[in-house]
Amino acid sequence: MLKSTDRLQKNFSSVWATVNLATIRHNYQEIKKMTTAKIMAVVKSDAYGHGLLPIAEELVEQGVDQLAVATVDEGLQLRQHGIQTPILVFGNTHPADMEPLIRHDLMQAVFYDEMIDELAYRSSSIGQPAKIHLKLDTGLGRIGYPPHYPVIYQTMQRIQQSPNVHLKGIYTQLSSAHVLDHSSVWKQSGQFISITERLEQDGFTIPDRHLANSSTFLNFPGLHLDIVRPGILLYGAFPSQDITSEALSLQPAMTVKTQVIFLKDVEAGTSIGYGSNYVVSRKSRIATLSVGFANGYNRHLTNTSSVLLHGKLAPLVGSIYMNHCTIDVTDIPQASLWDEVILFGPDHPEINITALAEQASTVNTELLSLIGSRLDKIYIDDNTN
Repeated sequence: MLKSTDRLQKNFSSVWATVNLATIRHNYQEIKKMTTAKIMAVVKSDAYGHGLLPIAEELVEQGVDQLAVATVDEGLQLRQHGIQTPILVFGNTHPADMEPLIRHDLMQAVFYDEMIDELAYRSSSIGQPAKIHLKLDTGLGRIGYPPHYPVIYQTMQRIQQSPNVHLKGIYTQLSSAHVLDHSSVWKQSGQFISITERLEQDGFTIPDRHLANSSTFLNFPGLHLDIVRPGILLYGAFPSQDITSEALSLQPAMTVKTQVIFLKDVEAGTSIGYGSNYVVSRKSRIATLSVGFANGYNRHLTNTSSVLLHGKLAPLVGSIYMNHCTIDVTDIPQASLWDEVILFGPDHPEINITALAEQASTVNTELLSLIGSRLDKIYIDDNTN
């Protein structure tokens, strides 16, 4: 019989994530050993699904230099919980939200002139300076000033003429640091460095330059510049199966588990899933799990991936439904109702988050942020790995 205390330990959830704070510390220290640059830890999107506040607090205790978030709301949440570390807001901020941004000493990425003007006006009205990082679009095509020196020169003059706007950095995002062809990396980084050097020659002060996300951090140590911006590395995963480093010993921080809620025996030829997309080839035992795509579990993993049950791999078969999925446990005879099942984590190489991302034809950051943001999380501090 299932004890009531067993359910209490799982916060009454049918699927849950365990986040090990000790591995966050370990990963941060591993990153720190590989650079002399300042570290801006990227904790945007709920710290890639790991929980914004607990992860940020852990990194602050480790002495991280700066933090980066996606929105002003994330930055304000950190400030409201006492975090005083410099925080950069990557995304656009509505003019109505600029006053709290300035009052709470958040740095804002700026990528068009009206942002500078609005920040200058708001900072002047409350008597507190606005701190900014200038964003250049050197090839990603998302947001940022074009890498044309006359444009950047005029923008720097605009900032210089706004006494309440303080430039804290200038940065860009490389589009292809994660692929084997490095030509665009050298083109974009060359443009960026050339512009910043020319600005300095023309008398402008550039406090911090940065362009190194996780892929650039690993592949191009010469491009660490003044600040590096690790994201996925902090959470214990490499950007892809092709981008790894023997010098960097990472540990996955998140393990996601669910439970077996139903078991049945079926004959050979029985179909499983919508559209009868899987047919068993032998007499089999099928288990239903209490997790589906509403929990952020990617539908494309079915019939291509596995889960871990009693230390053995059990293939996903049939469909991943909104709230359920099915696995073949024929070769795991001890499988029982309410058994814990590991969807991904550090326990087996075939269920690490990067391997699953490739099986689902996506990236590990998507899987982590989607599933992590939808689950109850249990925080542990276990450094026995």
